[in-house]
Amino acid sequence: MTKFKIVAVFLAVLLSAGHASAQQPPDEKMAVAMQLLNERTGQVIELAAEVQKLNKQLQEARAELAKAKTPPAKP
Repeated sequence: MTKFKIVAVFLAVLLSAGHASAQQPPDEKMAVAMQLLNERTGQVIELAAEVQKLNKQLQEARAELAKAKTPPAKP
């Protein structure tokens, strides 16, 4: 799932939770669920950032490998 989809789902849940809380008193289970969702969303964002960093490192390593495999130019 892309970061944008994750954020969209997260916002949809927040909006629906806000709408539900306007209709009924706050529920302890909902509060716990929202806390868990917030924690998991933070973890997903951190992991996505780590994946991006690793992808960049992989691209750099592939470029270096390709450069090393290229035969030197003949004068």
